[in-house]
Amino acid sequence: MDGANVEKETRDAGVKGPVCSCEFSDWKSIGVINSWFPNKRGVPRQATIIPDSQGCITLSASTMNNPEYSVIGLDQYSHFWILYVFHQSNGPHRKTKVAPPRLGGTKLGVFATRAPHRPCPIGLSLVKLNRIEGEKPDSI
Repeated sequence: MDGANVEKETRDAGVKGPVCSCEFSDWKSIGVINSWFPNKRGVPRQATIIPDSQGCITLSASTMNNPEYSVIGLDQYSHFWILYVFHQSNGPHRKTKVAPPRLGGTKLGVFATRAPHRPCPIGLSLVKLNRIEGEKPDSI
């Protein structure tokens, strides 16, 4: 559904305020996140469940020139925020409750889970900074 149709449908439903149409055609990826988890089913719902898990972000030189310059000064902080898109999502979903695999069928609100199937596939994580190697901030 395109942004105009989402806005019309939302207005027709009586909803006021801004609308997210989940269209990211103007967004460019600035990098790739790699973690210990080979697929989405293995990711814990909270990082504290596996405190030694680690990941690495590799910034893309095709999106910005000198990506290593973008992390200058980041080493002064213990943590940083990552805003990302759930790339394995099958598109926007309208379900408000999901059954995470390890809860034995118990359903939770979609925003109380790490489910990639969301109305807008945007994620936000606070991560601990381990080190920076060139344009690669390693985190846990």
